[in-house]
Amino acid sequence: METLTAETPRSLWSDRTVVISTAFAAVQTALCCLVWMVGATISQDSYGDTGIGIGMLVGTVVFLPVAGALVLAGALVEAFLFAVPLVWLGQRLTRRWGASTLLWVLAVPAAAAFVLAGLLAAGGAPFRPAWALSTGWAVLPAVAAHWHTTHGLSGSGTASRVGAALAAAITPLMLLVATADASGLLAGPYHAPELGARGYVGTWSEGGIRLHLEEGGRAVLTEVPYDDMAVPKSCTGRGSWQLRPAETDGRESVELDVPACDGISSWPWDVGGTTARPELFMTLGDPDTGELHILHKG
Repeated sequence: METLTAETPRSLWSDRTVVISTAFAAVQTALCCLVWMVGATISQDSYGDTGIGIGMLVGTVVFLPVAGALVLAGALVEAFLFAVPLVWLGQRLTRRWGASTLLWVLAVPAAAAFVLAGLLAAGGAPFRPAWALSTGWAVLPAVAAHWHTTHGLSGSGTASRVGAALAAAITPLMLLVATADASGLLAGPYHAPELGARGYVGTWSEGGIRLHLEEGGRAVLTEVPYDDMAVPKSCTGRGSWQLRPAETDGRESVELDVPACDGISSWPWDVGGTTARPELFMTLGDPDTGELHILHKG
């Protein structure tokens, strides 16, 4: 029986190698998902929902085990289909063209990701996050598999050891930064646009709801919803509108006054979206469980 020494290469396709690669893939995926959730939460419009309802709590409790299972399954697929085959390819390229396997493990996904990011950018996706995400996702699990099969690069030169350590440290950081960039976390918390009175002039609509605001304060409403003494109603008619400046919630609002629709003035439309693509929204009923209406301009 052959004795395994520190110089004997371990099998690339051994269970332990796949498990190690899967573990690294799962950890980096979980961290990226967490960064994405935080970024998407603080950088997107909450539409006035500042609390955590019972529905969100129940959904979180149910979702976490499912998410964990999906992350683990995805990491296992990544290890089998990308990370370990990438090391195998790197070993073959080393035998054919020289250089170190680690260099190929870093270069091949970077080059492939560059092409993929270019294709995505042609379709409108941002190139930088696409390239960084595509590269970083495959590198760390592959470096972990390579490290394990070579016994921590035992017998390798200082350059190989330093290169592997830098790859193991930099690629997760690059992946997390790219995720933060793509999710909007780097842009900071969301702030509602300030349009000023002239910015609201025009037609806002959603489905059959139509709100036409004119200069001078005139308003024409078609099936605009509101509550009258807790009874849902809709308003079609002519009246007036005025801009309510941003207050503690940092949002401007449009207040309507239509004589034929008693009580509609109690249901202002708050501004949301962005300066380039503004929205007017209003929630009927409870802020957590009520019916949200979002009108788009144009």
